[in-house]
Amino acid sequence: MKIRLTTLAAAILASHTLPGLAQSDPFIEKILNEHYPENTAATAEYRQDLTEKRRREGVDKNIVCHYHEITDKAQQSDSDGDRFCMHFHSEKTIEGAQGKRRYLLFTGERVIRTQHFLGGLVSLMIFKADGDGWTLLDKKESHAGHWSSAPSEWQWLEFAPDHWGVKGESEHGHMGYVSTDTYLLHDDNDKIYGDDILTSLDNIESLGCEERDKTCLEGERELTSTFKMRPDLGAQAGAYPFEIRVSGQQGSKKTYKDKPFLFKYDSTTHKYIAPKDYPIAE
Repeated sequence: MKIRLTTLAAAILASHTLPGLAQSDPFIEKILNEHYPENTAATAEYRQDLTEKRRREGVDKNIVCHYHEITDKAQQSDSDGDRFCMHFHSEKTIEGAQGKRRYLLFTGERVIRTQHFLGGLVSLMIFKADGDGWTLLDKKESHAGHWSSAPSEWQWLEFAPDHWGVKGESEHGHMGYVSTDTYLLHDDNDKIYGDDILTSLDNIESLGCEERDKTCLEGERELTSTFKMRPDLGAQAGAYPFEIRVSGQQGSKKTYKDKPFLFKYDSTTHKYIAPKDYPIAE
């Protein structure tokens, strides 16, 4: 199987010059403009918000907003409306048993920063080779991240033979809780599905204990984890399982030291199922 991966450097992401760089590939520029066209009014709001409210340094004065608005209230995460500026992030092309496939990943942040618990948007598209061009097979958009932005770092993973997807993470603190969400978008037979899994949790500050006595420790959860795909176990229900290894403290008596928990795929719901004893949950 031949694989080609193109990704943008972290320094480029930090400068938020992604829309201009997408022009280096005419196909990516075409898809970006078709699905997320430039919007003059949103661009003006976005530039002002970046410099005056977010106080982001090194903002390209010519940055544009490739605009997307979620108008379906059932899909909105903000009752005031979901408006995003989208950027090309990275791509992967594979050549496998089903032919040639090309994945494009786009990430977005809100035109105007709102509540800290609201994130940005991530969009994964899959195309198949069609003569000299590409035909869109599926597209999936999902809310991800915090502070009005999607995670900036995403990892390409093989979820089943010749079927790929991405994993991103976002850490967030609120009311004494600090947690990490792990986001998955993956290809299941040319359809894209998503998952959101809690992979770390620290609630010590929320307990309000002056001293870590026995009473306080009973409610304590200080749990971290590592993530690993398990292709060595083979595809089950159409996808590889993945393993989350948990370390930390839960209450005064339960300690985890790199304990593995295996998440298996459910082909009916198109979701990964957490083991019943998986301890990281709010």
